[in-house]
Amino acid sequence: MVELFYMPAFEWLIFLLSSFITLAAIYYKLSIVRLQQITALLIVILLFILNRYVFSRSRQTLTLWPRLVLLLFSSLIIQLIVLSTGGFFSPFLILFYLYFLGISFLLDLQASISFLIFSVIVLIANIWLSRDLFALFRDDPFSFILYLISFMVIIPLAQFLNRSYHIKDMLSQMLSEHLYQGKLREKSILQGLNELVLVTDKNLKILSVNQAVEEIVGLLSTDIIGRKFLDTLTLQYKDGTKATMGNLSMDQMLVDKTARIINGF
Repeated sequence: MVELFYMPAFEWLIFLLSSFITLAAIYYKLSIVRLQQITALLIVILLFILNRYVFSRSRQTLTLWPRLVLLLFSSLIIQLIVLSTGGFFSPFLILFYLYFLGISFLLDLQASISFLIFSVIVLIANIWLSRDLFALFRDDPFSFILYLISFMVIIPLAQFLNRSYHIKDMLSQMLSEHLYQGKLREKSILQGLNELVLVTDKNLKILSVNQAVEEIVGLLSTDIIGRKFLDTLTLQYKDGTKATMGNLSMDQMLVDKTARIINGF
């Protein structure tokens, strides 16, 4: 299993570095074509990392540096896509919200807020340094204000979703632990019995046995589990008739769903 992220001391530095690179691209006025070429190259590198550590059959554990590179490239790709398609007025601005929500789940809310703050700084700098975008901002400043409000609104939304997710995860862990403890108690009770106890499915395929079965039959549980009950234990009536699914009344027991004692074996 691959653990993607856990870097409480580094994530905000990664987002700062990503924003600094994006600001440098704005300052040096890289063309949209060049920004798109850089973005495409970063996507190829990101896919290579994902294929090696996440999607491949022989998954490797993500060490610190691959995690940092993965986080850096993913945030940089998001910022460059939005930057090269209009900044605050980009149709891909929603990627910021989606990435923010994803980071809040994979890392924590503080890390996602740092990404959001640095990204807003990048967008404001893009408006300030671009004449065309500054003209759009001057003609319609209310859109800019609405975008800022939307960035602030998504923070409590992410906090609520994150808290609900963790509550559900905690309840799931508690239920799993309760079921596990119940299985342990049931197993300890069955293991203490001197009688043979075999648990089978409706086709009499053995699912589990207690210690008495191993001692009396002379086989290990690993050799017994998965085999047919009647192939493992030879049962017969006192008149010599062998036990079958029919004379054990298995079909009727499945219908009645009741315990039944069958004498004469």
